[in-house]
Amino acid sequence: MSVPELIKTLEMQDEVLGQLGDLLVKQREALKDGRLQVLQDLFKEMQFVSVKAQALETKRSRLSSALAAQMGCEPVLSQLSDVVGGEEGERLRAAGDAVLKRVGFLRSEMRLMELLMDEAKVLNEMLINEWRRMRDPMENAGGFSARI
Repeated sequence: MSVPELIKTLEMQDEVLGQLGDLLVKQREALKDGRLQVLQDLFKEMQFVSVKAQALETKRSRLSSALAAQMGCEPVLSQLSDVVGGEEGERLRAAGDAVLKRVGFLRSEMRLMELLMDEAKVLNEMLINEWRRMRDPMENAGGFSARI
């Protein structure tokens, strides 16, 4: 287990999380525009990228724990970068900060998506209820006659 390997893992994690962020933005736009097929395709792509993100998170956690055990500190980025020190410690801290920033962006996009989906659900329920209300009088009207 090495510091450069952890830095590389964090950089890869940042890249994959960036891909997830791009997909979330595209999903939000597709939802707003009502492009259901695009939305479905994006969900499939997001599942694939999510698996990569989970694998990298597992690797990052394993590397952090192993390095922390070697260095006699907690597996926390700030402690690891302080113990490593110097330029390598700064690179480690910067890579971790980039991942944290990306995670913050993903959380805000997920909140926006949740709000949009809730709004879409309410709108759909309202439309369904309105159509049912309009349909009932037509069904009970006893038919339509075109006689003059």
